[in-house]
Amino acid sequence: EGLTPMYTQFADSVPNSKLGGKFSRIEILNKDNTVEVVYFQKPEEVIRFWNTTTIRQERNRILESVDRDNPKEKLKNFMERGQTLIDIMDHQQRLKRWFSRHRLLSLFFYFFIKRLRWFQVLALLLSLVLNGIMLFVYRAEGYKDDEDGVVDEEKGGSPGTISPLSESEVFAFEYLLIYWGGLTFFVVSFISFMAYSINWLPIWVRNTWRENNANGFKKFILAIQAIVQDRGFLFEFCMLGVTLVSLRYFWVYAATLLIWIWQTKMSRYVLQSVVIHIDQVMVTLALGLTILYWYSLMTFFNWRGKYRFEDTVNCESLLDCYRTHIDLGFMSPPVWDETPVPGEATVYNLSYVLIINLIITAIISGIIIDTFADMRSTQENINRDQEDKCFICSIKRDEFENNGILFTTHVKSEHHMWAYIWFKMYLERKSHTEYTGLESYIRQAMDEKSISFMPINNSVSLTGKYENTEDEMDELFVAVEAVQDMEKNADQKFDSFKRKVEYEIDQLKKNVDDIPAMKDVLYRIAQKVGAD
Repeated sequence: EGLTPMYTQFADSVPNSKLGGKFSRIEILNKDNTVEVVYFQKPEEVIRFWNTTTIRQERNRILESVDRDNPKEKLKNFMERGQTLIDIMDHQQRLKRWFSRHRLLSLFFYFFIKRLRWFQVLALLLSLVLNGIMLFVYRAEGYKDDEDGVVDEEKGGSPGTISPLSESEVFAFEYLLIYWGGLTFFVVSFISFMAYSINWLPIWVRNTWRENNANGFKKFILAIQAIVQDRGFLFEFCMLGVTLVSLRYFWVYAATLLIWIWQTKMSRYVLQSVVIHIDQVMVTLALGLTILYWYSLMTFFNWRGKYRFEDTVNCESLLDCYRTHIDLGFMSPPVWDETPVPGEATVYNLSYVLIINLIITAIISGIIIDTFADMRSTQENINRDQEDKCFICSIKRDEFENNGILFTTHVKSEHHMWAYIWFKMYLERKSHTEYTGLESYIRQAMDEKSISFMPINNSVSLTGKYENTEDEMDELFVAVEAVQDMEKNADQKFDSFKRKVEYEIDQLKKNVDDIPAMKDVLYRIAQKVGAD
């Protein structure tokens, strides 16, 4: 028991040791409602894949979306969502075994699967560079300033045609930079699409099958459904199509700027603020269009040609009148040609400005602004919860620091939130017959989706059950050195055994080679004995 409470100090003292990298710890609440420390060996998949791009993305997604209504619901949802991390690591382990059959495939796995983030950044840079080239190079033909500043349209053709400035620039920018840059962009997009499909789609499909207990033809239907509903796959597929079309129509590269919106957290918040309550926005917009139609009717039959929006007026037909009100009427009030303005026009203008220009537009913008404010408030609460409260035990930072315990040490070592996912994975890898009594209790609770073993409002460091003394630290280092010596001796014994086996195999091969000669000698001896 002297080893148990000292892992944190050891890990801090020897951060690069093999023991610190291969083992972890969690605190659990046993059947007697007593907090116990459990040490376990990290699964191989955790050591190998925990810091890959795919795992980091899913960890961030869990942190942002886990239910934080109360500590129990938070931990329950966290353990359920953590199964996706286990599925991802299992999938990456299968991919590694499959790709490791050939060195070229192994390189594909390393660069295109484990380093997927590199290609995402490269795609973003190519998008910015190609759009920047077009922004500064392309302009309408005919708009070429002479030395005197006069536009000469005869040299450049019609003003409605788009091209670079000269034939040399057409070759330099369009073919060398834009075309070959676009071809590189297409290759990068294809790699990113394939890497995403290999990384994520099998996981979502298996999860869908598991949740719906699918079999037979139902598996095929659910697989298609999972693929179509995966926004990441749809985005990568669309970007692949955009880069392909852009090889022929360069202006389509503008659509690739969606990459930075997709990869930037704040820009996603802005888009989500519109999309989350899109139903309310659309209903309000439909209401505004309906009211505009009523105003268009009144204008067409009563005041056609008597007012305009800014400098535009087009009411030759009811449809033209309605389109004019849609195009300009939302932001601009009617401007009457008559002076003074007729009395009925005053009422008309007042109602139009209040209903269309103020109320309808204010409702739409208010929905978006309020949604964005709610999302920002939610994110601030998440950040505050992460910074000021332990995710596992829900004890506040102040309580630890008032007892002389560093909060960062507690959340990174004592109650490392992800270590509970690792432990779940560890139990799944371990045979049921090898479980300890405590492990059996925890596994049963996990299977029942219970969090009774989680130390809510409990922590070993606060209960004072263990005291970190100098003698215990010495004992820990002695034990660690013993483990390392055992590992070293085991390696030496294995090497010695390997050499002996190789020697015996060589001797056996020699003996096998000597069998024909030995048979010949024995045959001669037998003949000689027979002659005598």
